[in-house]
Amino acid sequence: MKIKTTGAALLLSSSMLLASCTSEENSLAEDENMNQGTQETDSGTTNSGTPAEEPVAAGSTEDDAAGEAATNEDQAGSEDQNNTDNSLQNNDTSGLPEGIQQTDYETENKAAKAFDNYREVKQTNTDLGYSIQALVEGAAGHQYISWNEGRWLIQMDFPTDPQYAYDPYPEGVDFAKEVVEYLETHYLPAPEDRGMISINGFAEHPQTYIQWQKGKTVYEINNENGKPFEAIDRAVEFGDANES
Repeated sequence: MKIKTTGAALLLSSSMLLASCTSEENSLAEDENMNQGTQETDSGTTNSGTPAEEPVAAGSTEDDAAGEAATNEDQAGSEDQNNTDNSLQNNDTSGLPEGIQQTDYETENKAAKAFDNYREVKQTNTDLGYSIQALVEGAAGHQYISWNEGRWLIQMDFPTDPQYAYDPYPEGVDFAKEVVEYLETHYLPAPEDRGMISINGFAEHPQTYIQWQKGKTVYEINNENGKPFEAIDRAVEFGDANES
């Protein structure tokens, strides 16, 4: 019985030693796997095999935005330069009568293009006196009157209902006849190519806009006080002073 007991004890001791060795081997294997995972993570790869995100350099977004803004400014500057190539604004009004402005262009052709809607009135239907024939048209409460005197185009936009016109000139054709009569004894500047007088006869926004070309220069008068003859007088005086 003593021998059997001793053998059993030896067998139990051997089993425990074998289990201990197996446990140590498993622990070593787990440590090795953990170390390998750490190395892969450090090399830029996660345990799942997905590449780790690369760090973004500080200020890269700001630099890109600044570069784009600079490009936009360069393009805008180029467009502005192209626009100023067509005309050069001259704000120096020294030597000019009050209320007259001038714009200098690079060529006479570009100066002529500054006149919107300039035309020769070939079809007429109304006699304004002094052998002046005008075209009178109506549409949507507006009465449009236009005629030529020399190189000048004179055009008017009056309301068909007199209550909407400014008080001194309630009717467009009658006012046009007054302008024709006035210009028989008062002479506008002689434009080298073209000149225009545009008169708005509505009381809410009266305007008299006069422009004429002299070589590369376009002169302008803009009057919004409802007194068209005041603006016409200014142009006449300028013509008298510079052409006499």
